[in-house]
Amino acid sequence: MSKKKYKDDLQILKRIPILDYGETVYGLTPYKARSRYWSFREHDSIMVSVEENKYFRNSCDEQGDIIDFVCNFEHISFKEACDVLRKYLGNTPISSLPVRRKVEKKPFKAPYKENRFKTFEENNRYIIKYLCGKRKISINVLKWLAFKGNVYQERYKRNAIFASYVKGKMIYAQRCRTDNNVESHKRRFEIEGSDCTYCWKVNNNSKTLIVGEAVIDLLSFMTLLEMQNKDYKHFDYLSTNGVNKTKSVLRAIEEGNYTGIVLCFDNDKAGDKAKEFVCDHLAEMNFKGKIFDKTPEGEGSDVNDFLMHIISEIKGTTDIHNKNCEVNVDTLNKENDQTHIVFQNDKYVIYGNNVNNHLLIADKETGKVISHVNANKQNVNGKQLLLMVI
Repeated sequence: MSKKKYKDDLQILKRIPILDYGETVYGLTPYKARSRYWSFREHDSIMVSVEENKYFRNSCDEQGDIIDFVCNFEHISFKEACDVLRKYLGNTPISSLPVRRKVEKKPFKAPYKENRFKTFEENNRYIIKYLCGKRKISINVLKWLAFKGNVYQERYKRNAIFASYVKGKMIYAQRCRTDNNVESHKRRFEIEGSDCTYCWKVNNNSKTLIVGEAVIDLLSFMTLLEMQNKDYKHFDYLSTNGVNKTKSVLRAIEEGNYTGIVLCFDNDKAGDKAKEFVCDHLAEMNFKGKIFDKTPEGEGSDVNDFLMHIISEIKGTTDIHNKNCEVNVDTLNKENDQTHIVFQNDKYVIYGNNVNNHLLIADKETGKVISHVNANKQNVNGKQLLLMVI
């Protein structure tokens, strides 16, 4: 077979619809999982784009066309998969293959914003409960993003909307369900017609772009910055909302004037692959700025896991109503100048100590230490104690 005929043959094979093949050969049951993707009930981690006839499966770090699909599903080589597909196709002309479930592109329509009530808390009660209550996101971070329009509660519904804009016009939105009994892969999905070349982006005219795999990871990153009195409003943020849309990072860098890129993808194979993709292309683009790797420690963890771990260690090992320790913060500061404020609110101040890795919870008015966490005993190392400082 000549090189040209071989290439033509591959192009014909790649036109075999993945959904049809999975249904007729493997006996799978297709269903529409999201606005732009179909899946199979027997393997709902598989997402198929009918428009592109490609699939991805983040749980197994798989993606590609019909040939890749057969390779991975049957655990056979590329050549063997091509032979299987040729046998399936037989003498049937490609033009006569059924083309079903073709998705017509619809114009993007921004979800309605809940604004029927007077206060921020009333208009966003469900997303506050989910993001701040369950995910431990700072209420200040949420209020700031709500003011910018990047996060808001959908009207008449309990969904959180993560939106981004170009020249004041919304061009992308992701809907996040706030119900408790929702499977993780069904919790978030993009609004039909969203421009995925931009994804979720927060513009602050910064020189540093912080990139994450999910919006909640970036909200967690902002919360971690706030916990150490860092100005989280000083940075730009981009969530790829998955690892199959990392090209949005390259577009953001091409259009921006960044001197620093912070990558905080998940600590798993898919996250490593996305990070490698971005770093390789930044090298090809001759990017002169600095690249910071803020991958959370712990296999399979993400930034939100890290945030909730830190908060659980503080809350789980201390009780602010316990007996007061006969130690005063002023005395402590005189004895050791390595003590600094990590987080504070109206009533309490949390101090960190770089020398002995202690977190001290003190009464803000009296300065008395109420309780403390030994970070060494809780397996929180010094770097983690600094809460991912940039």
